[in-house]
Amino acid sequence: MKKIIFTFIAFLFSISLAQAATQTATWNVAWKDNSTNETSFAVEGCTGANCTTFTALGTVGANVTSFTFVDSADPGLTVRGFRVRAVNADGVSAWSNVVYATSPKIVLPPDGVPSGVVVTITVTVP
Repeated sequence: MKKIIFTFIAFLFSISLAQAATQTATWNVAWKDNSTNETSFAVEGCTGANCTTFTALGTVGANVTSFTFVDSADPGLTVRGFRVRAVNADGVSAWSNVVYATSPKIVLPPDGVPSGVVVTITVTVP
């Protein structure tokens, strides 16, 4: 099993606005597939600057290079770390490097916003 060199392409945040203290943040995480024999990829995440306690977020199939994570109670300015590893019948690769990103904080105008408004922000990670 080859080690995955986790190259994030971008985070794409979609924020659903509402008159509340939280927002729904959709984290679309993308990476480069450097593996040639995976059957799936496992994705883990953690919360907080330089966090190290990861929880499983899900898996995607072979040759899939993105994962979507929805946080329906994101207060904004949430720092998250993500890492990925390849899986096959022989076992798993080492975890990738961890990449951190911060969700945007949307400040609503005093008179509110029309229902159904979605703000999309793309953040490219070097």
